[in-house]
Amino acid sequence: MSIVYRVVYGENMGRFDELFEQKYEFRLAQRSDIDAIMAYIDECWKKGHILAKNRDLFEYEFCEGEDVHFLLAIDRTSGEIQGLDGYYYTSSRRTGDFDVWGSMWSVRKDRKNLPMLGIAIANHYYKIIGYRYELGVGVNKDTATPLHQRHFNVATGILNHYYMLNNISTYKIAKIVKPCYLSADINNDSYFLREASDIQVVEKYFSFLDKITTYPYKDGWYVKHRFFDHPVYKYKVMLIMENDVEAEAVIILKDVVKDDRHVIRIVDYMGDISALSGVTNQLYKLMDDTCEYIDFYCFGYDEQEIINAGFVKREIDDENIIPSYFEPFEQRNVDYWFNSDAPENFVICKADADQDRPNIIE
Repeated sequence: MSIVYRVVYGENMGRFDELFEQKYEFRLAQRSDIDAIMAYIDECWKKGHILAKNRDLFEYEFCEGEDVHFLLAIDRTSGEIQGLDGYYYTSSRRTGDFDVWGSMWSVRKDRKNLPMLGIAIANHYYKIIGYRYELGVGVNKDTATPLHQRHFNVATGILNHYYMLNNISTYKIAKIVKPCYLSADINNDSYFLREASDIQVVEKYFSFLDKITTYPYKDGWYVKHRFFDHPVYKYKVMLIMENDVEAEAVIILKDVVKDDRHVIRIVDYMGDISALSGVTNQLYKLMDDTCEYIDFYCFGYDEQEIINAGFVKREIDDENIIPSYFEPFEQRNVDYWFNSDAPENFVICKADADQDRPNIIE
């Protein structure tokens, strides 16, 4: 079990449990709760948040049939939502060894709620959903991260940020103080990239059961829903192949435009990370004269394999600025905190959980 009552409640576990159950109903959300959840997001999470305004995007993100992927804490007297915890499935599995991404763990601050309601929500979240492991990225380092460190036996940290600069004369998106370009010594084309037009092509060449050996487990259902079916963004799903029979990895790319420039972002990677160095030149050639860099936020992969593929690691105090915020654009470096209750062997990428969600829809 990833979260247990005794971590917080100790000998008073039964008493606290009784108080929470008397005051709150803890249950999974249904479609009839959507309006109330969206209102909660607007009032208690962030005013004007895209998920408080755009129901179509909300339903794409969280709805599956009549189920809405939130655990709610509802005041039994007023019927008002007092807290919630959202989640995303990482595969089509709904029983047994399935994993989830966490999203929007929150408690109302403008009501007189029982102390530690957020902890109680987290405990019910595990018990009711019944997942194997929960991982999150983009968590608030000042609020959520201390709770993860203090009360739950989970790993926390910051995603690594790697980038490959295009060798151009000027940069408008990035700010480059110390140029670091792809070495001429890196000239390996032992693999090739093949774009997949749909999930059937991916599953023809890539065996999720055989190739996904890390946590969380992802499958074709996840890739189809998350990337091929996205209602706003256009992702490029590429296979990294050594031959015409099977793929060693799946790499997901996203092109982001800012005025007359653009960048390419690796937002997900599934499979053998060592295959990345076999397509270095092909990745570099994806950058035209108006493309400034390719970047890759991730954690859990062998760092040397990514360096071998021609990427440079951005350090915390790096003088170079490789922006991550584009909606709206901010020319600054961004660090993403994560949490994971997988004991080991877990990987996290930029598009995991809710971190590559639109903030602005025109």
